[in-house]
Amino acid sequence: MYTKPVKTVAELLEKLKEKWFVITPREEGLIKSFLENTGYYHVSSYMKSFFNPDKKEDKVQKKDIPFRNVINLYRQDRKLQSFLIWLLLHIEVFLKAKFIHITCEKYWSPFWYLDQTNLFKSCDDLVNDIILNNKKSHILTNYKEKYWKNEPFPLWHIVEVASFWPFSDFFVHTKQEINTEFYKMFNFWGDIYYKQFLWWLHGLCRLRNRVAHSEISRSMRLLPQIKLPYIKASINSLTAYICLIYLFLKIENQEFADSFFHELLICLEDIAKIDGLTFPEKQRIGINGKRKDTILRWKKKIDTDKNHK
Repeated sequence: MYTKPVKTVAELLEKLKEKWFVITPREEGLIKSFLENTGYYHVSSYMKSFFNPDKKEDKVQKKDIPFRNVINLYRQDRKLQSFLIWLLLHIEVFLKAKFIHITCEKYWSPFWYLDQTNLFKSCDDLVNDIILNNKKSHILTNYKEKYWKNEPFPLWHIVEVASFWPFSDFFVHTKQEINTEFYKMFNFWGDIYYKQFLWWLHGLCRLRNRVAHSEISRSMRLLPQIKLPYIKASINSLTAYICLIYLFLKIENQEFADSFFHELLICLEDIAKIDGLTFPEKQRIGINGKRKDTILRWKKKIDTDKNHK
């Protein structure tokens, strides 16, 4: 049975001191306001980045770590999340637009998804779930008001209201001829194959959900490992996903790809410099040691390869 009692903000401050965080009298007002506006439970996940990983006791790995370092980590992480959510939404829109154009032009119909001959396997359940979960969407309701209520929706209506995850499931149902059009876009960088492309989408969906729901974006343990061009190992560090985002932006020929890539690396560097972070946390961030040089060399190979094609 859960037995932890309710604590006042003043009691929570004392609890933080017991965990060896330093809180000066001048900082107490600021920290009280931070806890009231952010929530102790939410902030606790950031505190764990400073706890000794080898002990069950929740105390910082070295004494005298200012609690303002936790606040700094939180703010840096929120900055990183704002970058990531914008870029992931951008990639989602790009993929949806490509999917609509490629499939509708291939089969010359906005209702091609109703014809089983165009599919690897039926997507009736997928489409019905999307419609059911978005039945109050003005996009769908306006269509029903304008046309016969039992008439099927054009593909672009369904794709527009679908969240990233159910939309990505379309690639499981479509024929190889459609999927090939997508993953061959990445053939600038070697043999990108069908399952690898699906794993990329799966990973980006998971990352988007974690960021969108304010989960700490550095905690990558629950995200799938991905394989990137020029890198033999499959990895799931945050830098690996930033590299994957960069690949998608390069496919779009987006001018802001380089600037955002470097902004994201700066965010990771700023986080890694925060005093008191445990080594495992820095590894999860993926920018400690010489890894930045490795990532920049990887980016140079990608840019050179694409420019030569």
